[in-house]
Amino acid sequence: MLPGHELEELAQDIRKNGLLFPITTFEKMILDGRNRWAACKRAHVKPAFVEFSGEDPVAFVLSNNLARRHLPAGKRAEYAVKIMAVGEVWASKGRQKINASNEAFIKEKDVARVTGVSRSTIQRAKKKLAHKQESDKNASNEQVFDSLGYPIPELALPYWYRIDEVKSILREIAKLRSIVDQLYQQKDPLYSEVDLGYVHVELGNIATTFKGAIPYAVCTLCQGEKDVEDCQLCRGRGLISQFRWEHALPPADRDKRQAQN
Repeated sequence: MLPGHELEELAQDIRKNGLLFPITTFEKMILDGRNRWAACKRAHVKPAFVEFSGEDPVAFVLSNNLARRHLPAGKRAEYAVKIMAVGEVWASKGRQKINASNEAFIKEKDVARVTGVSRSTIQRAKKKLAHKQESDKNASNEQVFDSLGYPIPELALPYWYRIDEVKSILREIAKLRSIVDQLYQQKDPLYSEVDLGYVHVELGNIATTFKGAIPYAVCTLCQGEKDVEDCQLCRGRGLISQFRWEHALPPADRDKRQAQN
């Protein structure tokens, strides 16, 4: 799998441009595209799958992964575990020819020979992947809560996970505001016709406006579940900003929500 920061970059790209290349599967197993699958999950984008239609799924895995000989032993061991899983399913379907060389890569010693890693490394990779699959399963069942401790409905989660996107914009505005402030202090004649004080204030107003894009609480009107697109309070997000929570809600609505937590 990709490192966390690279996986996040891939997730942001998929969130922006969609999944450009479908994930290849075989008998409900991912043959190619596990990083794309994880990124889709992180971006809350529905992944596109295409079922393997060739005659040799094991060779497909080898061609797409193990041909890259620069991979470290641990990574090759992970692919070895995948090969064993694919080979076992393929054999269970009654296929005698597992690959072009008529080799059934199911036993550890056979996979170890092909991948160039030891059997002990493969066994460690098995345990590691099994643990990760269990962790992923548990993580998928974990409930996410808003800033007030109220559970966030699934429809609203994609917007909640984009908080960093808004914060990144706010950081850029802050940098620009700092530059304007320096120019104002320097009294540079080049900018004599620019009202830098006004620009500085307006950038502050822009930052305040953008803060309204940061989700704070689940919408008290649609609850983030029903008629979200037509909701006049959250405007289709299922979430509202801290400003709306503090200034746009009747006190009774805030009290009711807080009592539910």
